Amino acid sequence: PPGEVTDMVLGMTEPPTDSGNMVYEVAIPWSRVSPFQPEPGANLGFTLILNEDDGHNRDSFLTWFGNAHNKDIGLVGDLVLEE
Repeated sequence: PPGEVTDMVLGMTEPPTDSGNMVYEVAIPWSRVSPFQPEPGANLGFTLILNEDDGHNRDSFLTWFGNAHNKDIGLVGDLVLEE
């Protein structure tokens, strides 16, 4: 549905080492990927684009399939569920 997303959980943490890396976590309710039915072996095609923007335009982005420049989500990765 359109509008503000309030049912997803987003988080990021720095690993304990001074590597400059970040760990991003996203929790998406199954209702958001309806009509997909989660079960072991099911393949949920998935695209994720994360914009890094501290309010001064996009500094960088991280993409797992898809295209951040033209919003093309036709390219999806395999996300196969396990038990």
